[in-house]
Amino acid sequence: MIFAACNQQTETAGSEAQNQPVEVTMENTPVPIQDSSLTYKIISGENGTVGFGYDIYVNGKMYVHQPTIPAVPGNRAFSSGQKAAQAAQLVIYKIQNNILPPTVEVRELDSLHLLD
Repeated sequence: MIFAACNQQTETAGSEAQNQPVEVTMENTPVPIQDSSLTYKIISGENGTVGFGYDIYVNGKMYVHQPTIPAVPGNRAFSSGQKAAQAAQLVIYKIQNNILPPTVEVRELDSLHLLD
């Protein structure tokens, strides 16, 4: 999840400061995800987990790091890179369609035959 807050504070020191232009930057203002570049990368299991997971990037910045199968208790990873890729594509579909947070349910993984 991405949380961002913009806080614009202006200090005034007399009437001359009130006439000065105020620079407003958009660095911390998130771009709507639907208008962004969404990509994924398959990763190897972490912390002794055998298998595969995925990372999802929005405009080149990591948005989701999922080293294990989502919605499944424990530290079980996907058995193949192809299954991890299908799960990543499901999450990207949800993000693109403004289904946020892009929660994945066991029944979705089962219907896509991603669980062993």
